[in-house]
Amino acid sequence: MKGKLIVIEGLDGCGKNTQVKLLVEFLKSKNKKVKYLSFPDYNEPSSSLIKMYLNREFGENPNEVNAYAASSFYAVDRYASYKKFWEKNYKSGEIIICDRYTTSNTFYQMSKLPKSEWENYLTWLYDYEYNKLGLPKPDNVIFLNVPVEVSQSLMNKRYSGDDSKKDLHEANVEFLKNCKEAAKDSKGINRLKVKVVNSIDSKLNNLNSINIYKTDDHMKLFLENAREMIFGYYKSVNLKGFNKALIAKEDDINKLIRRVAVVENIIYEKYLEENPKAPSIDDMEDFEECIPWICTKGLIWTSENIYIKNKVKDEIEEIILDSPIDEYEEARRMKRHFYLHVGETNTGKTYASIQKLMDAESGVYLAPLRLLALEVQDKLRGENIACSLLTGEEE
Repeated sequence: MKGKLIVIEGLDGCGKNTQVKLLVEFLKSKNKKVKYLSFPDYNEPSSSLIKMYLNREFGENPNEVNAYAASSFYAVDRYASYKKFWEKNYKSGEIIICDRYTTSNTFYQMSKLPKSEWENYLTWLYDYEYNKLGLPKPDNVIFLNVPVEVSQSLMNKRYSGDDSKKDLHEANVEFLKNCKEAAKDSKGINRLKVKVVNSIDSKLNNLNSINIYKTDDHMKLFLENAREMIFGYYKSVNLKGFNKALIAKEDDINKLIRRVAVVENIIYEKYLEENPKAPSIDDMEDFEECIPWICTKGLIWTSENIYIKNKVKDEIEEIILDSPIDEYEEARRMKRHFYLHVGETNTGKTYASIQKLMDAESGVYLAPLRLLALEVQDKLRGENIACSLLTGEEE
């Protein structure tokens, strides 16, 4: 049973590594078997030609090494990694998450060629890596479409403004812009199953303009995507390097928040029709614990998981006496003896307590399980000791 191969792609400095790690952590939290890979594998000898290429040993310009030669450097490194480190994982059904894969060749190397040759290059690449080398085809490739200016800003911070630390690709802004154009090419995207993740502008415009009121499923999908957008915005807006670009989107974010509130109310009104005993929105707002959950999980989830639990807890606290030691005076005047049998598992607690009960003129045995209570009743009756049984379910 083969596994799943998911690839995160993008220009240098676009945040691939961060997104890959978040995805790996999420899948592991769902108890999925996951293996993380990053290409090129600079720790292995198979990356030697790549390091020579990026360190400018073959020339100062990426175009001095033709697309097919450079593609072979990277393909061989992937092949060595597959045979040594993850072939068994993939074939046993694990999920493989890659920071870069074959698709990096289509963005970086295909851009060196005239557009008229792109189709032939893709045919060659597809056949070379997936057929001749036998590397697995990705199930999904996500391209993080970050502006070159933003990725350059992030790289400058990574290298503390020292451009000499940038490799052959990172230092050539014009080359990176050509790579981004190659990534947008529909033929390359369709051929290699790439899903382009657009910038925040197009996502916001789409969420604020699409018709979402057709079905409940439409609205639920909208809420899922809108919440992801809203919380992603507020997590990023205060980060250095992002605040200037994102703060201008605040009006659109607020518009999206208002739209989320409208959709939430529509869905919850329908929910109340089917569940008349469920709390109203006003009821939930009276519980401070509910407010953050309404924002993050929605009204229905908060109703079922937060409000009801808190309501029950409050009702139980009202039932419990303030000073139980002073209550039940008649019972406290009775002269009774309590025997507590404690100890580790299989130390004879149950046996000793039953022997003590059989020796007494009368008594009560409290069992934690009904099955255990039945066993004790059978044992006492087997010793000709009259014994009744109460389970708490009697009429």
